[in-house]
Amino acid sequence: MAQAPQRRSFWTSLTGMITALAALITAVGTLLGILAATRVWPFTDSDKGPIVIASSQPPAEIVGAARSISGSWRSTDTDGSSQSLEITQPPGRGADIYSFNYHDTASAACQGVPLDIAGTGTFSDQTLKVRFTFVCPGSPDPLGPYDSWYRYNSASDTITDNWGVVWRRV
Repeated sequence: MAQAPQRRSFWTSLTGMITALAALITAVGTLLGILAATRVWPFTDSDKGPIVIASSQPPAEIVGAARSISGSWRSTDTDGSSQSLEITQPPGRGADIYSFNYHDTASAACQGVPLDIAGTGTFSDQTLKVRFTFVCPGSPDPLGPYDSWYRYNSASDTITDNWGVVWRRV
């Protein structure tokens, strides 16, 4: 009677050995990743700060760079009227040139009637400096020129103007 051929184990074949080696490498890599994430390994001084594996927040320097004075802003004027300000950077005008559109619902300079001013200014050292002349509605005479500035605070994402009024982004 003929003997049945003896079956060899999968793990003793070349394919089985490669599979076992891949599983071992994966297990060691996972273990090292866990140890590194929990600061157990590699052994380093604790004054180097935490290891961040993943974060939903970009680094602070990217956040500061992404924020700018451009945008829509609102404030309450010193006389109690509402103010709005739209600041944009026109394309092709240079990195420091900005346009602004200002609106006051009841301007004290125009005896309480609404006022709109548009113009351009230069932005440097976190400050937008503008010079403008305006005409009150119903008056033929221009007022100005006036120099004004708006200082941007990237930490609070606010603007403070030269009258001390704080503007908030809308």
